[in-house]
Amino acid sequence: MSEPDHGLWQALLQSGEVIATEAEYEHGYSRRLRDDLVRMVSFRLGAEIHAIPIRHVREITRCFSVTAVPRTQAYVRGVGTLRGELLPVLCLASRIGLSPASISRASRVLVVSIDSDAFGLLVDEVIDVVSLEPESLREPPSVLSAAGSVNSDFVFALARREGKLLIVLNLTAVVNPEDFVMAKWRDRQGER
Repeated sequence: MSEPDHGLWQALLQSGEVIATEAEYEHGYSRRLRDDLVRMVSFRLGAEIHAIPIRHVREITRCFSVTAVPRTQAYVRGVGTLRGELLPVLCLASRIGLSPASISRASRVLVVSIDSDAFGLLVDEVIDVVSLEPESLREPPSVLSAAGSVNSDFVFALARREGKLLIVLNLTAVVNPEDFVMAKWRDRQGER
């Protein structure tokens, strides 16, 4: 049998992870895993880090070509075909009031589903899948709502992750198809 790797044991000890001893295993040591963690896909929009619940994310893909659609809001980049399915692609940064995203090698499209409808969300970079404790999710400050900020409807919660602020988005508000068409055209359709 080979010698144990002492460097590996030292790294485990320094990580702060609890290491069970043989005696603990003999007496029924078990590590309790939380089953109430909320899993999120985190991504970067400009300098900010945002997240959405992973249950809504169907896939993450590289950017693909889209065709612009007339009379839609500026944040609607267009429609594109992904595996034979036609879906609208939104510039998420523009949608929530940030500077529009420029496409780079790190840019990705999050394909999300809400009520069986699929949408593509262009983001600057996908960072990670994170598991958050429900108690770590905080309501956004009431100052956002009081200030009449358009963006306040898009923020579901705030959390801290590795010392950085994580903005959890309200996906239902962000991808509301009724907002995609420019108001002046939407009003004209109502007159008919």
